[in-house]
Amino acid sequence: MAAIFGTSQSTAHRIIRDLLPAVPALFDDGGGARHGETLLLDNTLIPVHDQSLTRPSKNYRRSVTIHVLATTTRRIVHVGRAWPGNRNDIIVAKATVNLPAGVTTLTDGGYRSLPGATLPPPKTDEQRHAAHRKIRARIEHILARMKDWQMLRQCRRRGNNINHAARAVAFLCNPNYGRYL
Repeated sequence: MAAIFGTSQSTAHRIIRDLLPAVPALFDDGGGARHGETLLLDNTLIPVHDQSLTRPSKNYRRSVTIHVLATTTRRIVHVGRAWPGNRNDIIVAKATVNLPAGVTTLTDGGYRSLPGATLPPPKTDEQRHAAHRKIRARIEHILARMKDWQMLRQCRRRGNNINHAARAVAFLCNPNYGRYL
């Protein structure tokens, strides 16, 4: 970024540090779910260097888990707070995600006791299971696209900044963010 604007790296870093908390304010959290719409819920692990937020987990040495709620049109509606990466999906979801009423929310099998969640049908019902799996693949693509950003692949920010970074990336990953720029 410094090379693009012809400034020093330290100046570019200061600008990013100062503006990062302002970008998530543009992200309209939770206001985008319409009645009768289908939402997708899943979480992702993000490796971080700040050990005050993390606990050792089996996939990464130090990571946090973040829940993302999106529509089937790949528009991110909600990004949950970061929790230590060794927590189960259902525990974090119950604490950070409020599913809107009147909306179908497709999840994976890790959300068995979450009120309002639609779990995958049994594998014996192949057609319904395949349809559920095909729709749920979209949230996996959204999470992969979010983790394309260096800010989430290798987060070196401290404290609450992982939450700011996740919301900023969610804002930039939304298909209609151009209306704010």
